[in-house]
Amino acid sequence: MKKDTQFNLRIPTDLLDTVRETSKKNRRSATAEFITLVEEGLKWRKQREQAEA
Repeated sequence: MKKDTQFNLRIPTDLLDTVRETSKKNRRSATAEFITLVEEGLKWRKQREQAEA
């Protein structure tokens, strides 16, 4: 059984509120929304770096 690692993250309240609102629109938890946003951001960064190379 895979167990995900937990860690605490301090973020501005307004950013958390935005993520919560977006997660409701996307019908997923705030945690799932954060994961999606981080994955998409990393994918975008990698594509940008490859384009610059």
